[in-house]
Amino acid sequence: MLVDTRSSADILYLQVYYRLGLPCKHLKQVSTPLTGFPGHSVYPTGIAELDLTVGEAPRKTTVRASFTVVDIPDPSYNVLIGRPLLNDLRAVIWGDGGVKSEVLAKSLAPKTNMRTTCPG
Repeated sequence: MLVDTRSSADILYLQVYYRLGLPCKHLKQVSTPLTGFPGHSVYPTGIAELDLTVGEAPRKTTVRASFTVVDIPDPSYNVLIGRPLLNDLRAVIWGDGGVKSEVLAKSLAPKTNMRTTCPG
């Protein structure tokens, strides 16, 4: 998981969507590309509305999250948490900046423009 406070979208990779056992028919269609994605624009496969529970009692909370599903080969992480979900969770961000820099550098490697569809 990558927490990116600069991202205006919450991203779930298609491989992860499949591993969750979710069918493509539940994805809401979207035709607008994600711009500013590392190295290129990406056309999403769809939008997934998922209930997400984070934390432990007594600070456990569940929110409905809208994840933009994209198909990118060999992503560096399973999900990108951006500002929408961080705001819904009222999250306070802290962590190891060195690790963040390494992950970010790998994710910014140039890639080609891709358009994908969800089979089935």
